[in-house]
Amino acid sequence: MKHLNHRLSRKQLLRLMLGGGATALTISTGFAIKHHQLLHSKSTIQNANASEIKETLRVENTERSTEASILFSAFDYKNTHHVGAISNNGKLLFALPVPYRAHDSLFIPEINKALFFARRPGTQSYVVDVSTGRLEQIITSAPHRHFYGHGVVHNGLLFCTENNFKEQTGCLGVYDIHDHFKRVGELNTHGIGPHQLKHLVNTHTLVIANGGILTHPEKGRKKLNLATMAPNLSYLDVRSGELLDQVIPPHHQLSLRHLDVTSNHKVVVGAQFEGGTNDPMPLVFSHEMGCPLHAMEADDIEWMRFKQYIASVAVSQDGKSAAVSSPKGNIISAWDIHHRTLIDSIPMRDTAGLVYSDENKTFIASNGFGKLQKLSFQPHQDQPQKINKRTLKKEREKSTFSFSTVTWDNVTWDNVGWDNIAWDNHLSLFRG
Repeated sequence: MKHLNHRLSRKQLLRLMLGGGATALTISTGFAIKHHQLLHSKSTIQNANASEIKETLRVENTERSTEASILFSAFDYKNTHHVGAISNNGKLLFALPVPYRAHDSLFIPEINKALFFARRPGTQSYVVDVSTGRLEQIITSAPHRHFYGHGVVHNGLLFCTENNFKEQTGCLGVYDIHDHFKRVGELNTHGIGPHQLKHLVNTHTLVIANGGILTHPEKGRKKLNLATMAPNLSYLDVRSGELLDQVIPPHHQLSLRHLDVTSNHKVVVGAQFEGGTNDPMPLVFSHEMGCPLHAMEADDIEWMRFKQYIASVAVSQDGKSAAVSSPKGNIISAWDIHHRTLIDSIPMRDTAGLVYSDENKTFIASNGFGKLQKLSFQPHQDQPQKINKRTLKKEREKSTFSFSTVTWDNVTWDNVGWDNIAWDNHLSLFRG
C-alpha cells in the first residue's frame, strides 16, 4: 500500500487537506525505573496497593481544568501494569490495570480521551475517557503488526508507529478517532523500527525517527540486525505518504529514537549507539527539512558521559533550547538549538523523563527514584561529578516515591503515590 488515500474515505481525505482542529498538549517524559526496583511512600491513597486495583478509581473532579495534569503508566512489584492520571494538585484521578506495559500516552482534546500505547512488542493500545477514568476501548494492532509505543493525531486521524514484522519494515497505522478508532490506512515510514514521531505545526508533515533496528515478536526484544542497521529521520506528507525528506546519522549504528520539534519546525533528535561502548559518538542532532543533519557540538569526554544512550528529548516553548536525558549516564544536558552548543549538564541519577512546563517556564525531569525536579541550567557550569556505583546502589535501596518540595503547576506536591509502584518511561501533560 503506497498511498494513504487508497484507503481513506472522501470525508477523511478532505479532513486532512483542509486542516484545522484542536491541538493536544502532549510531551514525552517519564520515569526509567527497573523492574526490580520497589518504591515506597506515605500514599495519599491509604492501602491502595496497585496490584490490587481491579477497577478504575473514581475521578475526584470531572470539571475541565485550565492547568496541566499528568497521564502515566506504571507497574508494581508483581509486574502488573497500570495506566492512569494525576491531577495538578497531586491527587490520583484514576488508575486501572492493563494487560501490556504501556510506553507513551496522548491526550486528544477533540474527544476528551487519553490513549496509552503499548511498548514493543505489544499489540494493544488503550482508550480512556479522562472525565470518568473508564477504559472505553482497546485498540488492537492489525495482523503481523505491533505497536512501538508512540502516536500523534492530525486532523482527526491517529498515526501510530508500528512494526510490519512480516515484511520487516516500519509503518504508521492510521486510525479514525471519530469512528471508534477504526483502522483506515497505513503509511510506509521508509525505514525499520520507527519510534517517536511528531507533527510539524501548520503543515501536513510528520517527522519520524526510524531507529533502524529489526525485531520480531517471537524473539521478544532481541535486536536482530545490529551489523546492518539503517536508521534515518524521515518526513512524510500524511495525505499521500510521499517521502518529503530523509537524512541518515553519521554512523549506521546510531539508532535515532526520540525527538521533539519547535514551532518553526526545527527537529532535535536523540540517538542510542549500538556499537562499541568505548567509542565516542555524537548522540544529539538538529535538523530542518532540506538541510543536512547536524550533530550538536561537544567533545568526546562530554559525549561519553551519556553512556551511548539518550532517553528523552524536550524543546522549550520559545524554541531556543532543548534538554536531553540519559538514565545510563545519570545526566541531563541543555543545548542551544540555534548554535548547536552545550549550555550545561546536570547530574541526576537514573533520569529519563523530560518535559517543558509552560507554566513554570522551565524543564522538569524525572528519575527512577520517583523524583520530579525543576531544572536550572547555568552556562559554563563545572562538569558534573562522576557518579559512584556504591552510592547509586545505596540510594536505590533507600529510595521513596515522593514529590516532596517539588512544585508542579504552582502546586507543591507531597508524598503522592502508592506502595510498591514504579512509573514507566513516559508521561504526558493534558488539560481536561
